[in-house]
Amino acid sequence: FPRLQMSPGVASSIPVFVGGRTKAALRRVARLGGGWIPDLLSRQELAEGIAEIRAQRRELGRDDEPLEVIGAPKDGYDLDTFRHMEDLGVTHLWTIPWLFHGGDTSSLEVQRAGLERFAEEVIVKMR
Repeated sequence: FPRLQMSPGVASSIPVFVGGRTKAALRRVARLGGGWIPDLLSRQELAEGIAEIRAQRRELGRDDEPLEVIGAPKDGYDLDTFRHMEDLGVTHLWTIPWLFHGGDTSSLEVQRAGLERFAEEVIVKMR
């Protein structure tokens, strides 16, 4: 088989995201991952998971490596929630904004309105 190589090559490593929220999953993130992508968690659960991963990374000598976290909060969907998540160490947000404002989610207009509202109420203010 021919060898395939990314061209042009990337200048830095590409983070591998590890999912899950069990103790075993957190150990895998600490040992092997460059990022963590759990399912819906509260901000408290995210904070506890990030703290556990960081503690284990210190023990493994990986505490100087960046840790990316994709968070999806289940206990808030507003600007203050997302700012708090950033303070906890969440680096990326996973959300479906039209679900949080009611309406028929199968409607493109409802989805568009939810995206516009999210952009106005959160994205613009996060800068």
